[in-house]
Amino acid sequence: MTARRRWVPPTRPASPDRSTGVAARSVLGLLVAAAFAACVSGAPSGSPGSSATPDPSGPVAKPTFWPTTTIEATIALGAADGEIWKAGVDLRLAADTEDVEAMWGAADGLVTLLDGILPNVPRLQAYDHLAPLGDQLERAYGALRAGAALVRDSITGGDPAGVVSGFEQLAVAMQLYGDARQGLSDAAGQAIFMKRTLVK
Repeated sequence: MTARRRWVPPTRPASPDRSTGVAARSVLGLLVAAAFAACVSGAPSGSPGSSATPDPSGPVAKPTFWPTTTIEATIALGAADGEIWKAGVDLRLAADTEDVEAMWGAADGLVTLLDGILPNVPRLQAYDHLAPLGDQLERAYGALRAGAALVRDSITGGDPAGVVSGFEQLAVAMQLYGDARQGLSDAAGQAIFMKRTLVK
C-alpha cells in the first residue's frame, strides 16, 4: 500500500528560500514594527469594548436610522478590524522568526479577508453620512490588499526584493488604515446600537 503524500498548495513554496526571509527581515524591524505596532495597536474597533451607545446630549427621542444594509455593512467592517489587526501581528511574528511559510500564510489570509469585506464598502459610500468614511476605507483596503498580495506572490516567486517592496507598501497602507480606524470604530458603535434598537 502506497503511503499518502501530504498535499501542498501549488502556489505556496514547498521549500521556501530562507534568503527571502532574511532580506525581508532586514527592513521589517523598521517597517513592520513601526507600521503594524503603531497603526494597529489597541483594541480592534469591532471588539466588545467598542462603544455602542450614542452621545446622550441633545434630542434623541426620534433618531434617524441608517439603511439596514448600511448598518450590517458597517458592523461587518468594524468586526473585520480585529482580523486585520491579527494579520499584522502574524506578519510581524513571521518576520521576527524568519518563517517564510507563516509570512506567506498571513499575507494570503489578509488578501482573502479583504476580498471578503470589500463588497461592504459601497454600502457605506451610498449613504451620504458615511460616504467619506467609505472612501477612506476603499483607499486603505485597496492599498493593504496590494501590499499583502505582493508579499505573498513575491515569496511564491522567490523574489526577496518584491517581499521588501510589499512590506513597504503595507507600511503606507497601514497608515491610511490607521487614519480611518477611529471613524470606523465610532460608526460601528452607532450601527450596533441601531441594530439592537431596531430588534426591540
